[in-house]
Amino acid sequence: MARNQFLNVFLEALEEQQQKGLWDDTFAEWKRYAINFDRRVTVQTLHETITGIAMDVDPSGALLVKTDSGEIANITFGDCFLN
Repeated sequence: MARNQFLNVFLEALEEQQQKGLWDDTFAEWKRYAINFDRRVTVQTLHETITGIAMDVDPSGALLVKTDSGEIANITFGDCFLN
């Protein structure tokens, strides 16, 4: 299956879940399969590079990273790499 075809099918299924009022279930399931939680990551955004431990995802979908200085960075966009 081509990437754009896969993405289209995925987004349609996600929209269907939202329309059925199942967003909380979908969000919990997505978090269950996330591989970067409790692991060291580097996130490159347009303006900065953030390194730390990926802690969670907030309800808006932002990645929460505990930086080396102990702050929690709320990252809404960027490329995330496992270290």
